Amino acid sequence: MDAKQEEARSLTVAEYVAEALVSAGVTHVFGGHGGTVIPLINAICAHPNLEWIYMRNENSASLAAAAQAKLTGKLSCCVATSGPGATNLTTGLVAAAKDKVRVIAITGMKLSWKVDHADFQDCDQTDIFRSGGLQFSSTVMNKAAMVPLLRNAIAVAYEQHTAVHLAIPEDIQAETLIRQATGKGGQLFMNLHRLASVHPAGLRYGYDANSGDVESVCPRALKEAACVLNNARSPEQPRPRIIIGVGSMATGASEAILQLAEYLNAPIVTQLDAKGIVNESHPLVVGVLGIFGNPGLEAARTIVETSDLAICIGVSEAMELLAGHDGLQRRQMIQVEPDEIANAGFGWQAEAKLFGPVGTVLRALKIRLENSHSQKTNGKFTFPDGTEHFTPQSLRDASNASAQQAWDFFLSGRWKEQMPKVVGTYFGSLPTLVNLDEGDAPWKFKIDHEERPGFCHPMRVFNALGPMLKSDSTIAIDTGDSTLWASLALCLTGHQRVLVDLALGTMGYSICASIAAGVTNRDSQVVCIVGDGAIQMTIGELIVAKQMKLKHFLVIVVNNGLLGRVHYGWEGVQGDTIDVPDFVAVAKAYGGSGARISHPEEIAPVLEEGLGHEGLYLIEVMEDPAMKAPMVSISPDVDYFA
Repeated sequence: MDAKQEEARSLTVAEYVAEALVSAGVTHVFGGHGGTVIPLINAICAHPNLEWIYMRNENSASLAAAAQAKLTGKLSCCVATSGPGATNLTTGLVAAAKDKVRVIAITGMKLSWKVDHADFQDCDQTDIFRSGGLQFSSTVMNKAAMVPLLRNAIAVAYEQHTAVHLAIPEDIQAETLIRQATGKGGQLFMNLHRLASVHPAGLRYGYDANSGDVESVCPRALKEAACVLNNARSPEQPRPRIIIGVGSMATGASEAILQLAEYLNAPIVTQLDAKGIVNESHPLVVGVLGIFGNPGLEAARTIVETSDLAICIGVSEAMELLAGHDGLQRRQMIQVEPDEIANAGFGWQAEAKLFGPVGTVLRALKIRLENSHSQKTNGKFTFPDGTEHFTPQSLRDASNASAQQAWDFFLSGRWKEQMPKVVGTYFGSLPTLVNLDEGDAPWKFKIDHEERPGFCHPMRVFNALGPMLKSDSTIAIDTGDSTLWASLALCLTGHQRVLVDLALGTMGYSICASIAAGVTNRDSQVVCIVGDGAIQMTIGELIVAKQMKLKHFLVIVVNNGLLGRVHYGWEGVQGDTIDVPDFVAVAKAYGGSGARISHPEEIAPVLEEGLGHEGLYLIEVMEDPAMKAPMVSISPDVDYFA
């Protein structure tokens, strides 16, 4: 081919889309296949900077894309053919939008001249996705609309932290769009980066929680936050009881979070998908808050209910941190977010809002507090019974003596004596758990429930798993009793990442999320925690781990033969028992290996073998079906609607 012919090389719509996705930061495309996306998928497979991940169901593809977007903070992509392929994407896209992560879905359509008058696999995709909550869903009915519509879709995904959708008919995908001059391909896509943005162009597709300097944080907002934290407007009042809530958008800010918490003597609670962002063996970290719309764990619930003010850091949903079961805001909030759009404060009143790289913002706030002349010490208050405590007595304390004990522990600074010992002893015993001797191991428990022969408590497994995980591990947690056991007993200390479908609670999510994590960071350790009901919803995707040659893919299935959250969450439930296959045999059929744990003595050797195995390894944990996972609910200090 001579130079003149080279200059005249054409670029189809599908090839343009592939190039544009790369320019927007996409590295992998998850999807199902079909006749109406052949040109697009061919272009994706041909692109040297894109990896095609064929999922066995389009629902799994959208869940995987949502998980990858949460893991990386960047744009992820899923693809599906027309008709049921497109409609199958709905759950994952709604989950992405509710979790405020960036996903673009591209679907095929039948030939453009057949749209709306030939029935087979013809549906109004934009209406479907818009009704599901997507802010942007559009159809490209002419090749001239491809560039502006794709540019706008990417802009909305990035700037609104959400999922978007474009539908492209099969014939338009194959049409010639532009001609690409030799060596000028990058110039053709530069305009995709010229978006309406709250970020400078150089920062848009990369986020560092500790970038910039503290002087860049808004001084007025810092002053407002410091005044509230010190209660400077009411000098005669003591400092409020402060909690720190951590969400997944606080990734990378661990050191700054702990430094602020230590300065304020403030306990930390985390959302489930933020588990591991801060070292959970630290005595100020009291556990997970927010599981299936409930507080989740007793220690976290107790602290939150009796607090006065919450510093919400990268939190996607603030309901459990701020309100009672009646939905009324019960405590003040200071909001810290990476930007104005990633905003969990809708519907909640904030005393101060701080925007910017989260770690930098928190360091600036700590400096402001240190320099504040209104800073107070926590003096003691005498209760009517003659006892002395570090906060005045409230109505909440009258019915919850352990809460006052806990606040004394934190505000007095006694927590410093406990590093790295556990916190749980200061909250009384949980429904089925009490602590082992302090200092034995971080966050370690013994089992109150007496195990019958042939069963092993899942908490034993997760408690043993924590210290064995590498610092780069990603843990995908599904929806069910396994979620509660992992939330309570899995102690993450090395900045590991947790992926969970926080807003929708989609069963089967963890397998898809684990695949996304495995292809994104191929050398990292991936652990999937799932129940026997949830895994059967996406079990066919296990073959993807083999097809994509994932190195370290450990699946832990908690098997109790019933849908535990359904069975124990409501009264009089029927139809919730489930038959299950031989999960270990299934793993072997999919090219992996596995083992079963039915006795505590089997935990260590099986975990060691599973974590060291190359490829898929499945561990089936036999749980006593008579055992109920602990779950607490909000109990308001005043019930206005009683």
